[in-house]
Amino acid sequence: MNFDQIKAKAHLDKIPTMQEEGLFYCQHLILSQSLFSIQEIGTGHGIWSITMALAHPLIKITTIELNPKRVTIARENITSMGLTDRITVIEGDALTSNLHGSYDLILIDGPKSQNKVLFEKTLPFLNPKGYVLIDNLDFHGETTSIETQSRDFKQLVRKINSFKAWIRNQSDFSVKELDVGDGLLLVSRKYQL
Repeated sequence: MNFDQIKAKAHLDKIPTMQEEGLFYCQHLILSQSLFSIQEIGTGHGIWSITMALAHPLIKITTIELNPKRVTIARENITSMGLTDRITVIEGDALTSNLHGSYDLILIDGPKSQNKVLFEKTLPFLNPKGYVLIDNLDFHGETTSIETQSRDFKQLVRKINSFKAWIRNQSDFSVKELDVGDGLLLVSRKYQL
């Protein structure tokens, strides 16, 4: 299976995938800052990891996914692209798994209601000059919309907005909200550890 077929299958299976402009931004960030050691939270079908690994031969990615079916598909996709030596898929819950290693970039693309917990959990594994990138902070334009669909959906939007307000008020971090794709948030430390 080639990469276009992998992306088409993810689309057919309705697996959320970062939009093309978001993928391009991530590649640019990784290459311009030499961010070659990466942790991804939320593998899906492996589209993001594969795209980033194809950008540079030194990139190594560890990605964690809770859904066993997605883990299987992601591993098959990574194998078909010949990237098993550079992308490791871990089956598990990022909220309860024992994480390890140190990373130049951490992508959080897991459950949106858990952004703060995931940020705090992964931060100790971020290299001093590294970045945390959080995807879907516009949540399909709903975070600025007055009318949302259901009570649960409104609660999720409130949690996303609450996380954005919280992270903006953390004095130790530089925070950039990027109008790219479905909304990216780029966070780095202001001070060396």
